Amino acid sequence: MDLLKILLASFILISLSSVSARTIETFDLSCTGTEAKCLDVRSDLESKINGGLDSSAIKDYLNLVLYDNSISKLSFNTEDSKLNINISFYKKVESFKILHLTEVDTTAIERLVGLSEGSFYKKDVLEKAKEQVLNYFIERGYTNASIKLQTSEKDYRVSIEFNVTTGSFTKVKDIEVVSKSPEGTISLISRRFNKFQNKVWNKIDLKFEVERLAADLFNQGYFSSTVSTLEPEIINDSFVKLRVKIDLGDKNSFSFHGNNIFTHQEILLGLKESIKSNLGAFSEEDLRTLVVKMYENIGIFNTDVSVYRNLGTDKDGQSFINYFFNIHEGIKIITNSLSFVGNIDFSIEEIRKHYYDNSTVLATRGFLDLNYVNSFSSLLREKYLRSGYVQVDVSKPRITYNKLRTRVDIEYRIKERQKANLERVSFNGVPLVFRDDIRKLLTNKKNKPVNVLEVDSDIDKTVQFLKSKGYFFAVANKLKSKDVLIYDPSFTIANLNIDINLGDKVTFNDALISGYSKTKRIVIEREMEFSQGEILTPEKVQDLKNRLTSLGLFSSIEIKPLFDKETKNYNLLIQVQEKDFGTAFFAPGYRTDIGYKVSVGTNYNNIGGMNRIGTLRAQVNRRDSYRAFDARRRSEEKDMLEFYLRGNLTEPYFVPELFGNKLEADLGFSVERKRYYEFDADRLRISPTLSKKFNDFFSASLKYQWERINQYDATSDINNDDFNIGGITPGVSLDFRDDPISPRRGSFFSLSVEFANKFFGSMDNDTIKVNYYKLVSRNRFYYPMGNFVFALSASWGVQKNFANQTKVDALGNPILDADGNIQTEGYIPSIKVFRLNGVDIVRGFAEDEINILLNDTDIGDTVIRDKAYFANLKFEARYSVTDTFVMGPFLDAGRVFVDKFQPLKLRSAVGLTLKYITPVGSLDFDYGVKTRRFRRDAQGRESFGRFHLSIGFF
Repeated sequence: MDLLKILLASFILISLSSVSARTIETFDLSCTGTEAKCLDVRSDLESKINGGLDSSAIKDYLNLVLYDNSISKLSFNTEDSKLNINISFYKKVESFKILHLTEVDTTAIERLVGLSEGSFYKKDVLEKAKEQVLNYFIERGYTNASIKLQTSEKDYRVSIEFNVTTGSFTKVKDIEVVSKSPEGTISLISRRFNKFQNKVWNKIDLKFEVERLAADLFNQGYFSSTVSTLEPEIINDSFVKLRVKIDLGDKNSFSFHGNNIFTHQEILLGLKESIKSNLGAFSEEDLRTLVVKMYENIGIFNTDVSVYRNLGTDKDGQSFINYFFNIHEGIKIITNSLSFVGNIDFSIEEIRKHYYDNSTVLATRGFLDLNYVNSFSSLLREKYLRSGYVQVDVSKPRITYNKLRTRVDIEYRIKERQKANLERVSFNGVPLVFRDDIRKLLTNKKNKPVNVLEVDSDIDKTVQFLKSKGYFFAVANKLKSKDVLIYDPSFTIANLNIDINLGDKVTFNDALISGYSKTKRIVIEREMEFSQGEILTPEKVQDLKNRLTSLGLFSSIEIKPLFDKETKNYNLLIQVQEKDFGTAFFAPGYRTDIGYKVSVGTNYNNIGGMNRIGTLRAQVNRRDSYRAFDARRRSEEKDMLEFYLRGNLTEPYFVPELFGNKLEADLGFSVERKRYYEFDADRLRISPTLSKKFNDFFSASLKYQWERINQYDATSDINNDDFNIGGITPGVSLDFRDDPISPRRGSFFSLSVEFANKFFGSMDNDTIKVNYYKLVSRNRFYYPMGNFVFALSASWGVQKNFANQTKVDALGNPILDADGNIQTEGYIPSIKVFRLNGVDIVRGFAEDEINILLNDTDIGDTVIRDKAYFANLKFEARYSVTDTFVMGPFLDAGRVFVDKFQPLKLRSAVGLTLKYITPVGSLDFDYGVKTRRFRRDAQGRESFGRFHLSIGFF
């Protein structure tokens, strides 16, 4: 709480000390702030007074109110039973810009001065920001800079502009390099400073350049070089002469002979790192020892390294030292024997197993690994400590080489001493009712060996258990080690003392929310799932913070309980800072399936302050390949732009009074022109959706979609048609993934079924009846193993035409289509037939290759009068190179079928994937190779493989 609020609180306390307690019945509020904030204050006051408020309780109430860090001023007085309150809120920063006519980059300073969007507009912060920005320009040479402040206000939010006038400034006339090193070498180096000539004297850039030069000289072998700036020479008010001092010292170079295991660069890097850590000082023996040590660290011993040096000067007079290394690489030393002396409780077999279970690859294979051999003393001691041997001593390894130094004997000496058993666990400050439950959680148990390594963990388990029971502020009292575990004189019996400062049991009374202005209070309140009197735990508070974070409205969120002296309960203080609600993008690019494209879009995720999300996106693309089309359309090479315009409006809480919390409504529309395998199509689509997340795992949705589709330029006459397709699609999903963006473990299951018929607006006339269902199941599994994650996706679907009655002529004879097939009253429109593309593409195949049926025709050439199926399998072994790069091999398989599902006849491909992970998904670069290539009559033999670029992965 800042000084102003402390003074306000003190004033309230003094004022109330002279007022006799009386019941407050009415109030008068003078509020300066946003309409939403003032309405919330009025609502809180009405609730408080209706619940009973007397003058003696005003102090405690207003103390809680002052925790709202958006309050700038607060004063009050009472008149009999009336409370008069004056309250003002800070305005918020809408935007902050630094305007200037220089080359100085102000992006960083704009973020650091405390005037970011959504922050409070405070005079002291503004003045400090002006000072920081002014210093920023002065440091970069504009010593006479000045700032003119301009502000504009709208809806209690302030836009701020700093107009920087540079005034007169100092330029660099010349740069002098002062050095005793040879002129020829220095002249080359000094050219680096020429970029400062006739530029504004930027001290920061000069400092960075000096530091970069020092690093570069070291990397070039000038290990003892120094670079520094001297006092500049002031020529006049407008110009300055810079002076830089450079001492190079000797130039060192290294040559290695006989090295096969390490490359030249690897040895050189190791030497440079060691020399840098010693501040440039080294000797020949240091270098020799370091190279030997590098080999020993990877298990190569008896390496013989000799070093000699050659001194001289180059044509410019620069002195140099060339170091020549002759390396005779050693061999791996075999571990001849591994023995342990002094062990009683643990058998040699158990200890040897412990040795090899934790060993490096080198040690596991029976070779000497000095680093591991030395570290095993600690590992073995930990094993004894976990078993109650609190005074155990494990010696450093005794290593004995044979005469040829090709084999080694390793021996560890152990002094077990006595074992300590736990006689009891004592609690101080822990309610009796919980003690037995806590004892069950502890690693250290009565009448079992003491595990000293788990004592801290047991204390933490006790604290976390109590927090889960509502003792939010429970902490462990810090005791001396001798008071936590108390041993008898023989060190065979121990008592564990756990001392807790319990604190209050925290129950929820009310919420104090601050920091919002554009966002309505109800948006935050409806995320709180606490009832009055419910116990509060850190886990529940963190869950609330996670829910608020997931709204995407706030840049920071702080939540903590505050004690309410009047009710003797706790209020939950929630302090938020809003962030920018709107974004826009422009994204030119290229995709392997649609060619060159330009995308634009915008979204706003807090419409009306109610977290309603609106998006609008458009895209235009032009294909550079016609492979995705049938033979006729490929040969025509028709050049046509494709496009779409899509919009969405999302209401996260749809009529909560009727449907309860978290029923999300979404209204989407799209207009698009798209080219398909056998035809082109214009589509108008409207799709309202209701979805609800019932818990952390289970969610369900219900979607209605109506489409008007105009298909043209079709190869088959039956596909030159117009369709109205209306359908309803219920869906359910179970999500057990640890992270929906980049999962490492867990699983995901989804099932949806689309029903399209005349009752939902589909066509039903003499030409065609649209009546079908379409079921799709998608299932994903993730299993981690070290740095690998094994990911499996298994998807399949079936669709069936219900309008399958045979069409007959006036004589009752079946009517045949152009291909001689019996016509039915309806069929599944081609645009709705399964096709492997997008998320279902089999990597390594083009779209016109993977959508071929068993009869060697494309599924787009087939009229689906009965059933169609698809199956798709993807397997990846993902290796995390870094937090943002993932790579690994993959295996894909899939196929489409008509009338009969034949899962054993899937097409497959293998390949390599590289993924760049971002906060919203991944950018995937995949190359797949077919496991078997076929020759097709029309196109000849299939391609060997294919590159794929896509966004997002399973």
